Amino acid sequence: MVSAADLPLPEGVTVTDPQAAAAYGIVEDYCGWSLEAGSFTATLDSDGGSVLVLPSLSVSAVSSLVLNGTDPYGNPWPALTASVDWDWRSNGVLTRLGGFCWPTGGQIVTVSYEGGYSPLPAGVLAVIGSVAQRVAAQASLQSQLENVGGVQQSWTYGQSVTAGAGLTAIEAAVLNRHRIATVA
Repeated sequence: MVSAADLPLPEGVTVTDPQAAAAYGIVEDYCGWSLEAGSFTATLDSDGGSVLVLPSLSVSAVSSLVLNGTDPYGNPWPALTASVDWDWRSNGVLTRLGGFCWPTGGQIVTVSYEGGYSPLPAGVLAVIGSVAQRVAAQASLQSQLENVGGVQQSWTYGQSVTAGAGLTAIEAAVLNRHRIATVA
């Protein structure tokens, strides 16, 4: 997990590890996959085409691929062999070879793989750092409560100050090369 010490912050700016983790979560949610290197298992749906896509844009190894369930005749699907029946690419694309297609169905293919970045790209870290600064600023502003005559009041700040820790257009543009496209 990304810590505050990992972030390229300007001199004199500090964020806590929970704030860095919150910023990482915002970035990861936007990108749509686990950016940090690790071992993952995904169960994929198939529309019967020859291509499936893992939820990762950086795959370094595929350790297993299993077809779930049974064929239309009630028989278990046969075991498939990498580089003979299917192949994979580092961008997460799994291709069925030999002119065959993946079986149609929900949760039909389970894949175990290694993926993610180690280390995270500098642009991703810079965006996480920028978002973490906003998370820290927002937390500071929200905690500025004043107790007047036994009544607790909250100060209201302009929208530009407390717009939240979401992504700016520039940050989104930096992250777009690490984002899995979604189909609406």
